[in-house]
Amino acid sequence: ASGCHWYFDRKYGYDQGFARWRGYAVGKDEMERVPTSKQATDTAINFLTDLSAGALPDDGKDPRQDLGSVAPWFLFVHYLDPHKHYIDHKGFTPFGKSGRDRYDGEVRFTDHHIGRLLDAARKADPDLSNTMVILFSDHGESFGEHGEKFHGRDLFDVQLRVPLLIKVPEGKAKRFKTRVSILNIAATVLDAVGIERPSSFRGSSLLGPLTTGKEPLQRPIYAEMPPGPYNGEFRALIDGDQKIIHRLHGNFYRMFDLGSDPAEGKDLYRSQPQEAAQLLERYKLWRATHLEPVDATYKPRRR
Repeated sequence: ASGCHWYFDRKYGYDQGFARWRGYAVGKDEMERVPTSKQATDTAINFLTDLSAGALPDDGKDPRQDLGSVAPWFLFVHYLDPHKHYIDHKGFTPFGKSGRDRYDGEVRFTDHHIGRLLDAARKADPDLSNTMVILFSDHGESFGEHGEKFHGRDLFDVQLRVPLLIKVPEGKAKRFKTRVSILNIAATVLDAVGIERPSSFRGSSLLGPLTTGKEPLQRPIYAEMPPGPYNGEFRALIDGDQKIIHRLHGNFYRMFDLGSDPAEGKDLYRSQPQEAAQLLERYKLWRATHLEPVDATYKPRRR
């Protein structure tokens, strides 16, 4: 894995299960003001070069290890640059001066470095016939919608709806209409390599739809936002085109029809009380049947 944010420090446990974990981070206050896509990609390409040659890279402690020519591998690369604060990048002409234009400029910069990574992958597997590629984001960005800027303050679709592109060797190019969750990613990866999905996994595999081109089954999608220094506590459920957002402070609800109102401009919770009551019941039932309390305490491993 190659990550660039102090979130991905080993002490938080994200390196669990990885044979090699390398991060690039600067001080917390400067992390979002320093470009990191090149560094993350350079590290990933070095990993990829060794892995494609059947070797586990040197980590500074253990020497480079021979894995054999057919050993499977998994590479995770985290990019931060399309993120506030929006910064300009040398050699990449900005789209304009607005926040949205500058954000798009960061996307252009990161896209260039992702291209470098894919080019490196094609050197080992020219047509990517034996490689699965997944591109996704953890959240979107607000540019004044619903009176908000940046991210991490609410659960409107402008922040929940993110890119998800999956390329599988036997897949058929198609843009699906059915909404899915990024929880499906892990199950899809395991399915693709023939590993049984653990019962603890919430997501379901998308491998079938990806290989056949048929729409995946429509399933409810749940999201939540824990309280933080800049936001309240929110929960949401999307069931078909219907979406309910629950703000726990004040026990306040909103309901939207994403089919006719994808921008979530018209709250239907009070104007359609019968539909709202039914959706609220499904939301409560989903939480009661799918969520279980867990011990979130993490104890760092000794090194």
